[in-house]
Parts: sequence; C-alpha cells; structure tokens
Amino acid sequence: MLKKIAALLGGVISVVSLAGCGVRAEELPPEEQVSYETGWILQVSDTCVYMVPDEGGVPDGIGSITSVGFKDVNWQDAEGQTVSAADLSPGQQIRYNMTMVLETWPAQLYGCDSVTLTGGQADVSELVAKWNEWNEGNGVEDPYGMPKLQVLYSDDKIASCALPLKGTSTWYNDGTGVCQDSDHPLRWKDDHLVSISLQKAAQMQLNFAAIDKAPDKVVLRRWDQSERGQTAIPEGEIVTLDESYTFTAKPDSVYELSATWDDETVGGTLSWGFQTCADGA
Repeated sequence: MLKKIAALLGGVISVVSLAGCGVRAEELPPEEQVSYETGWILQVSDTCVYMVPDEGGVPDGIGSITSVGFKDVNWQDAEGQTVSAADLSPGQQIRYNMTMVLETWPAQLYGCDSVTLTGGQADVSELVAKWNEWNEGNGVEDPYGMPKLQVLYSDDKIASCALPLKGTSTWYNDGTGVCQDSDHPLRWKDDHLVSISLQKAAQMQLNFAAIDKAPDKVVLRRWDQSERGQTAIPEGEIVTLDESYTFTAKPDSVYELSATWDDETVGGTLSWGFQTCADGA
C-alpha cells in the first residue's frame, strides 16, 4: 500500500535556476583558448564530482555548483600522480582547465580534460548541507531510496554529468511508498527541464545511481523541440539503448525516460525528462 502521495508540479522546483542551452557570457574566454580555474569539491559520485568555483580564495555559493566527470578526464595530485574517486573528498581544492561553462544546473565544464588536486582544503560543510537538502527536498529520494538518473556525455572537449528531474513516478520500499505526479516533459518549462548542450548527434549514456539493481524495463522516447507545449502529446520516437544504456542523442530534442524495477520489496516505475539543444541556441 502506498501511504504517501506527493504532487510535484512543473514549476515547484524553480527555486533553483535551471537554465536553457547556452553559456555564461562573463565566463567565456577567447574562442578555443583554454582557461585554468580553481574550485572546491562538494560531493564525489561514481561517475563525476560536484564542485563550486573559487571566489576570492573561498568556495562560491551552491548556485554555481558544477559537475566534472571522470570519463576522459585526467585526475592527478600535485605531484602528477593519477588519483581515483577514493582519493577525493569534500573540501579539497582542485585546479581544472576549460574553454567555457555550459549553462545547465549543475553547470558543465566545456573543454575540461585535466583536474589537479592542489593540496588546499576548506570547510564546505554548510554548502554540502545545502546541496544535500536540495537533493532530498526536490528528488524525494529519502526515505524511500528512489534511484537518481545521471546522463553522461563526453567528447574531445567536454565531460559532463547532468541530473534530470523526475516526472510522474511511483516507488515503494518495504510497505511504504510515494506517488509523484507531473505533467509531461513536453509541457515543462525550461526552469524544470534540464538541458544538455549538443551541437550534433553524439553518444550519451544513462546511469542509475543510488541503487544496486539494474531496472527490469527501460524505455526512452524522443520528441523534437518544436513539439513542446502541444495540447495533445505526440507518441514520440522510441530510442534504441544498448546493454550499457548508451544511445545516440540528437540536438534540439526532448527526452523522457521510464524505468521499472519489479522487486517485491523495493521498486516501482520512475520517469525523468531532459532536453538537448545546439550550442548558442
């Protein structure tokens, strides 16, 4: 029996700014010129690190939180030795290269292929608490143990880890559960529909975090951006996923992912929405 019902409408999570496709003009260096910046680690996941940029020698606010992936990025210590996720922890200072910052939330570093631990350390406990509070309050993961979706993308200039928001979902855990209602992603506003900047068709990978078991059924659908806001929802195109949940993403598209776990004690059906659009759109 589901004992709790939570209705999260499209605009509820607008307290955090989720931007559309583009770049922050004030952070754009000269075209194709690599810039080196420093930041501070807030959280380490299996696939990426969430950090905040340095602001006058101290960590910036949570509104500037940025993801840095592990895939195709060289992580090293101050002596040039390779480090792994196990060597990283909140509060460590990092130095990273980039060509620009893409405006998603969390933001994404464009052109990042090298990250160095400087040896610096800061107290980021308050920022970590705010970040965790946002995740718990908007993702409804606790106490039900709902998985999170990560969309991983990298090419010769970018390694990113985006966190789409959930749509209509049901989840149960040992006799209790939650039902989350939402409109279709084609009707979501830009401040709710996480964007991934994409110039041309490219490979992306879906990763289910905060759960050990793979879903029993996964369906990914795609629509053109031009179909947003329609009264009747088109059927959409079913996108082919391989065994590692990798697919060919197209620019200027809206995606909805549905995943089902058929476990007797912990499971349900969750959905997420996200969009892609060409750089500079």
